[in-house]
Amino acid sequence: MVMMITLKQMLYFSAVCRTKNITKAAEELYISQPALSLSLKDMERDLGVQLFARQGNRLQLTEAGEHLMLEVEPLLRHYEQVNSLLRSEVFHQPVLRFGFSSILGSVNAPELIRQFMKDFPEIHLQTTEDHGPNLLHQLEQDQLDIILTGGTHGEHEWKNKFESISTVNAGLSFFVPAGHPLAARDHVTPEEISQEPLIMLDSSFYIAKAIEDLFARRGLTLHIILRTSQIYTAEQMIAIGTGAGFLPASSSENRKLHILQCKELQEFAFPQIRLYWKDTSLRISYIRKFLHSARTVNKTVYRR
Repeated sequence: MVMMITLKQMLYFSAVCRTKNITKAAEELYISQPALSLSLKDMERDLGVQLFARQGNRLQLTEAGEHLMLEVEPLLRHYEQVNSLLRSEVFHQPVLRFGFSSILGSVNAPELIRQFMKDFPEIHLQTTEDHGPNLLHQLEQDQLDIILTGGTHGEHEWKNKFESISTVNAGLSFFVPAGHPLAARDHVTPEEISQEPLIMLDSSFYIAKAIEDLFARRGLTLHIILRTSQIYTAEQMIAIGTGAGFLPASSSENRKLHILQCKELQEFAFPQIRLYWKDTSLRISYIRKFLHSARTVNKTVYRR
C-alpha cells in the first residue's frame, strides 16, 4: 500500500513539532484540539508509525517523527516561498532571466544590468552568476533567456546553436600587493611572473587555462600556490600579500593592489565576451530590449 500525507497534515504536524503542545498548535492553526488530535492519529495510523511520545504536558518527537520532520520542513518552506511569490508584485511583472560569467562577464554585467533597469523598469531582471559552460547549458535548456560569457570549450558549436554578438575583449591583468618589490615598476616579463608565488583561478575556468597554456608555450611553468573559484577571494589574498595573480583590470581600484603591464599578455588574444540568446525564445521581445540597452552602454562596442 502506498503511504501518502496531505499538505494539511504536514502543516498540522509542523505546528505540533514547533509548539510541542496540542492545545497551542490548535490555537495557532485555528482549529479545535480534538480535530487536531484526530488528524494526527489518522496520520500515524496511515503511516504505521508513532510520531510523538507524550512527556507530561509536552510532546516529543519519536525517531520516526524526527525523520519525517527533516523532510517536511523544507517542503513547507518552499510552499511558503511559492505563496510569497504569488503575492508579490514580481509575479505580475514581465521577467527576463540574465546570466553572466563569474569572471569575464562580471566586468561588463553590472553596467548592462544598471542600464537595462533604467531603460525598462517595468521588466523584472533575474540574474544568475555561473561558469560559462553552465550558463550555455542553462540557455539551451530554456532556464535562462540571455547570457554574457567569454570563451569556452566548443565555442564554435555554441555560436552555431544560438544568436550572439561579441563585445570588446576582456582579459585579466597581472597584479602584485602594493608593498611588493615589483610594485615600484610598471612592467613585468613572463619570466618574472613565473617566479612569483601565484593565486590562480580554478583550472575549470577557461581563461585560467588559457593563461597557463600561454606560459607553457613559452616553456615556463607557473608557481601556483593556491587556486580559488572566486575572483573576490583571489583579489583579497593578493591584497594581503599571500601571492600575486591575474585579475580583471577593474581590480586596480583596490589601493592595496598594483597592476603591472606585460607586453606578451597584452598581445595575447583573450577570449571574446559574447551575448548569447535564442531567437525562438518566448521572451524574445524582452531580449531585444536588453540588446537595445546593451548597445547604449558607452564603454562597450557590440558587433556581430
